[in-house]
Amino acid sequence: MILTIETATNGYIIRTPPESEDYAEYVEVVENDNPINATHDMLWSVLEAIGHRGSRYDERRIGITISPGDKWISTVEAKQWDTEGRTP
Repeated sequence: MILTIETATNGYIIRTPPESEDYAEYVEVVENDNPINATHDMLWSVLEAIGHRGSRYDERRIGITISPGDKWISTVEAKQWDTEGRTP
């Protein structure tokens, strides 16, 4: 299986060529104005197309998660740093 992934202004375009002349090209548009969410959705689409993600009963399975960066400070924490006169 060959997948082609193109970036768009608000997400991604995933193309799968036809397996024979009798079929049309499959195109999936992943839209999201948030780039992190668009990438998350695109990766799930690719994982579903490949079909090897596993199930909740398997010893191991593939998951795609969004998590905060290790250097990210929330607005509440940043205000706390400012009021205490410290810098992060």
